[in-house]
Amino acid sequence: MAKATTSNLNTNENSKSVRPITLESENGEVYVLEFNRASIKYAEAQGFDVQSLEKGVNMSGIEDLFHYSFRMHQPRMQKNQTDKILYEDLGGLRDGMLERLVELYLLPFNTLVASDGSEKNSKMTVRL
Repeated sequence: MAKATTSNLNTNENSKSVRPITLESENGEVYVLEFNRASIKYAEAQGFDVQSLEKGVNMSGIEDLFHYSFRMHQPRMQKNQTDKILYEDLGGLRDGMLERLVELYLLPFNTLVASDGSEKNSKMTVRL
């Protein structure tokens, strides 16, 4: 599995191309893995730091990222349920899933940083 990084992702360029991850169980249950500002704030309040994944193999960090990715659409999913999905149902993360989860985690940060051209829609003038 490739190493996930947060430093080399340009979320402004990738924001429209990053699709949520969809999981479908054998019995037809569908789970959508994605993040919004509320799910990220929750993860951070629980002590999660996505940059800890860059420091090498971090088992609990990967499990936590996977768990918090359920929160936006399935807020009542318990950690033991997402661990079961991760280990028993999926048999681990598929190729590219960790990188996609990190990209999805970073997308809501775009709402905090105005991109080029967005200042014309602003109700305030900023002088630096």
